Amino acid sequence: MTLPAVSPVVVSKHQGQIFKRGEWFFEPKYDGWRAIYEFDQEGPRFISRGGKLIARFQDQALRISKELTVDSVILDGELTALDPATGYARLTDLVRSRKPIYYMAFDLMYLNGEDLRFKPLRQRKILLSRLLAKTRSVMAVSYTSRLTSGFLQGLENLGLEGVVIKKLDESYTTSAQWYKVINPKYKPSTI
Repeated sequence: MTLPAVSPVVVSKHQGQIFKRGEWFFEPKYDGWRAIYEFDQEGPRFISRGGKLIARFQDQALRISKELTVDSVILDGELTALDPATGYARLTDLVRSRKPIYYMAFDLMYLNGEDLRFKPLRQRKILLSRLLAKTRSVMAVSYTSRLTSGFLQGLENLGLEGVVIKKLDESYTTSAQWYKVINPKYKPSTI
């Protein structure tokens, strides 16, 4: 069985849009490399936004494949190096392999022969959480439907890049509306 070709949803910068309560999810944005994780009979692999194989993290792809009990899967997420003590993530740590590498999955597009891209995000999130409930090398990105000052303060305290905002009932298509808001205290990595 051949996996479907997936074009990653593009995240746009927030331009002052108003987000009606109950219609949106809010997720932390980690500093790392965006990557699609694919697993099928050909084995596991990470694919870049541009559609190229990311061979550098093949060991991580193999670790994930051993933890998942699936025949086939496609995930969207961020490869990041997390400090286990603080949750702090930096792209420079990932590039230099200075911290443990994790795959922070924020979407599930395909599972065991079923194309999930046209299901609402809220359903995909539930399936993703169930799939990754007992994994260690790949984690489901947390989310909330209420953007509170405590949530934002937590992002700032961890030094995370910001927040990504997604419509609850949207399918995974190139026309999906995803927005990012950068943490004002975030200091981008230089490589």
